[in-house]
Amino acid sequence: MTKKFPIAIVILFWVALGLSETSHSDITRIEEYKKAVELDPRDFVALFSLGQAYQTMALHEEAIKAFRSVLEIEPIYPAAYFGIGRSLSEIGNYEEAEKAYLSAVKLDPLYGDAQLGLGWARLQLNRCGDALEHMLKAIRLLPNSPPAHFNLGQCYSTLDQNENALEEFQKAANLNPVYPEAHLGMGKNYEKLRQYDKAIAQYKKTLNLVPNLEEGLIGLGSALVIVNRNKEALEPLETVLIINPKSEEGLDLIGMVFSKLERHNDSVISFEKLIELRPQDFSPYFKLGKEFSFLGKYDKAVEITEEAVRVNPKYIPAYLQLGEYHKKLSQSSRALEQYNRILEFDPENFDAYFRSGQVHSKENHLQSAIESFKQAFNINPSHVDSLANLGWVYTKLKHYSDALEVYKKAIAIKPNFALAHYNLGVTLAELDRYDEAIDPLKKAIQFSPDFTNAYYQLGLSYLKQGMFEKALGQFKQSTIIDPKNPLAQYGLGQIYTSTKLHQEAIARLKEAIRLDPDFTDAYYLLGNNYKKLGLYNDALESLKGAIRLKPFWDKAHNELGMIYWQLKRFPKALTALKKASTINPKNVSALYNLGRLNAVMKNHTDAIQAFKQGIKVDPNKAELHYGLGMIYEILGRHTEAILEYQKSIKINPLKKDIYIELAWTLNESQRYQEAILPLLKVIEMEPNNTEGLFALGFTYAALKRYDDAVPMLKQVLRINPNHTGAQARLDSIFRELDKLQQRVN
Repeated sequence: MTKKFPIAIVILFWVALGLSETSHSDITRIEEYKKAVELDPRDFVALFSLGQAYQTMALHEEAIKAFRSVLEIEPIYPAAYFGIGRSLSEIGNYEEAEKAYLSAVKLDPLYGDAQLGLGWARLQLNRCGDALEHMLKAIRLLPNSPPAHFNLGQCYSTLDQNENALEEFQKAANLNPVYPEAHLGMGKNYEKLRQYDKAIAQYKKTLNLVPNLEEGLIGLGSALVIVNRNKEALEPLETVLIINPKSEEGLDLIGMVFSKLERHNDSVISFEKLIELRPQDFSPYFKLGKEFSFLGKYDKAVEITEEAVRVNPKYIPAYLQLGEYHKKLSQSSRALEQYNRILEFDPENFDAYFRSGQVHSKENHLQSAIESFKQAFNINPSHVDSLANLGWVYTKLKHYSDALEVYKKAIAIKPNFALAHYNLGVTLAELDRYDEAIDPLKKAIQFSPDFTNAYYQLGLSYLKQGMFEKALGQFKQSTIIDPKNPLAQYGLGQIYTSTKLHQEAIARLKEAIRLDPDFTDAYYLLGNNYKKLGLYNDALESLKGAIRLKPFWDKAHNELGMIYWQLKRFPKALTALKKASTINPKNVSALYNLGRLNAVMKNHTDAIQAFKQGIKVDPNKAELHYGLGMIYEILGRHTEAILEYQKSIKINPLKKDIYIELAWTLNESQRYQEAILPLLKVIEMEPNNTEGLFALGFTYAALKRYDDAVPMLKQVLRINPNHTGAQARLDSIFRELDKLQQRVN
């Protein structure tokens, strides 16, 4: 491909070699040389001068004709070949120019300007290797020629020999202090060396010499953009577009600057103008799509970016961006389509698999997510984020052993990978292995000190182990790092709830909700704290907030039912508890509460059904058997009640109330002897349990074992002198004993 240098460079090169501006005297000289040639057609000196005069007036076809006429007369005249080469260069015919210069240097190898012209022509033909030899010869022959050093600098620059290029450009500038293109060349090479401050200085020197030089303004604007001095970049780039409103590079750069300055509407205008100039270039469509996305106009971003892939159907970044825009529009299936389009022509594209995995994970297409992340990791085995995401999918599936293995593999590849340590800790916590979770969570913080969620999870692990002070420290640190993190505020709410500092908990939970109005767990815990303080109406509103955000949250409906119960709004309580157990038929707590409430409302059949359903879900829940036993007892179904109480005791042998209820039910069935054993068990556990002592005294009395009954009842009265039942039963015994004594007498 032919290399095209800016027109200003070409003009300056030839001016430096002797071309001057056209004047009236040039026209006069042409006429004089024509007359001389008419007088003597073989006067090659007059013909040569005529060619030079034509060249001065940019009449290059006439100049070439004159120089060729010279060669017909004097075939070994190198200056004529040089003249032909120069005019051919001016009209852009570098291939023929090269031949002419080559003829000149063959005739006269010491012809410096011809060596310089030959090097220049080859440079324009992008043959810098061939050009370099002649550039160096030109320097030896013309050591004080600024164009010679400048051209050599251009050649070195093209070969990416930037230090050599800078040296030659500096020599050119030293030889000619008003040589703007030399400073321009230095600016470009400093930019290639990433020495941007020096590049900017050279571009400014260029513009001091030629204030409106487009290449200088573009260079300055570009360098300022690279170092994020975007506001400064605006002035030179705006000047470019005043000079040349159709400057493609200017429009491109200023569009980028507007974008960085978040002036996206201005950026849109710039890229739209660029598209008008370059309708078959995918790049401005791609950039314009991004600007619409920054403005939140994702539909428009999709429309424009589709044009980018129309122009270049294999431009992968455009498909990736389309995927992101569709995700913003909640069009997950269309996002996946974009990633699949990439895989059709690039089956090993890492980004397509990784982003597909992210979409599948978000949509809970978990098996597909696993496959995508595995493919991504196989393509790029050093990409630990693929493993971190894969592990998180396993965690969501409760495939904890797989998740732990993946996280450990990620850590082995990248020991300081904070996210892998964090996910490992969270997964261990999910398994209730809180003591093991602490170390990886600490490492996550070590490798990422601002990782607020890691502080939260570490605090939670301490909290679950009852280490309240350590938990509080972690939650507080989380809020210090990021006071606007709702999870950090929620953590403090959790610790204050656990330590029964309910007012403090309420303040933190309210702040969490202020920061994240959709924080369902915060609403739920806030309701719990209001309940603890007896502020049932406030609790009601908080729980309604949780349900508004998460309508099918059985736990929240259960708690709502209990609040309605406290407010004695029994029908609403019943509705809420039924809703909880309908949403989740395995919610044992909701079924237990539903059974109790039905019992209070004397809906005994419904109560039995709720308790039985709960027992079916969890046969080892003592409270359910106890509740069912009480309903049977109320209904006089003593045999069934006794059986349920016995089951409850077997599950929880330390619950004293169940033994007492069992004993009373046995008494009601006149199974007095069987009632003694559970009551003795109560007294063994709590010797001064008045209800147990009273029931045992009552049972002994029923068996007419008065000598055993009286001490029990007297013990009750010693503990509680106001126990009317014990006193009444004791009086009854004494009356019976008096009657027996009278019969004996």
